[in-house]
Amino acid sequence: MGLLVRMGLVKELQDLPDFLKEHEVTVTGGLNLGKAAWNLTSLNAIIAMREKMINSKAIRYGMVHGNGSIGNQQGITILKKP
Repeated sequence: MGLLVRMGLVKELQDLPDFLKEHEVTVTGGLNLGKAAWNLTSLNAIIAMREKMINSKAIRYGMVHGNGSIGNQQGITILKKP
């Protein structure tokens, strides 16, 4: 949620509930619910996001945020529909 604020998608934490009502922020459920091996959750999320983008006429961009295996490294991948 801090990333949403930092990216300027919401101005304040109080704005998060309204933002989340309009925007889906997870496609796999994250590390615990991602249904992938611990070292493949980010890859699983990229695949799930790509499938969602292919099957949607409205979605043009997707973002996947991933943690390193011990949580001290993070990365973001931005996907664009061709």
